[in-house]
Amino acid sequence: MRTDEQIRKDIIEQLQWDSRINSTNINVEVNQHVVTLSGNVNSYMQKTAAQMDALSIAGVSEVHNHLKIISDTASQKYTDEQIVKNVKTVISLNPVLNPDTLEIRVEKGIVFLGGSVDEYWKKCRPKRLLSMSQESGMLSICYRLYPLVLLTIMRSQQIFYLHFREFPT
Repeated sequence: MRTDEQIRKDIIEQLQWDSRINSTNINVEVNQHVVTLSGNVNSYMQKTAAQMDALSIAGVSEVHNHLKIISDTASQKYTDEQIVKNVKTVISLNPVLNPDTLEIRVEKGIVFLGGSVDEYWKKCRPKRLLSMSQESGMLSICYRLYPLVLLTIMRSQQIFYLHFREFPT
């Protein structure tokens, strides 16, 4: 069984090796195989890449990503309207997704992505595409996409719940 210190050293080495990440401001702590990343990175892509690097190390059971995005370019280079346009462009590059069917809203660099998709696997695709986007200006993503089947179940449960509230036994 690997020790926390061995895991920590491997994560630091992986972060230094990864050319997508500037690891100089990333702190790595490991406690009982649970990794906590803290510090600063320059983009949302770097934040997700650091998390994926930590998860790739043998012995890691969980990663808590507390990295903050601190970048002059992310906060000043893009307006919220430009970020919406960038997000739509990234999503539209995937032929199975239509950004016009999704609710995309941005407030102070934070992307709110919502709506429904017709297949479960499509729920994860936009987040994955956006996490690989280098020049989007995003600081974070709040993600609320639901597959239509789940949405139908949720609606039917809501109706069932309302039925009992209106007609108590």
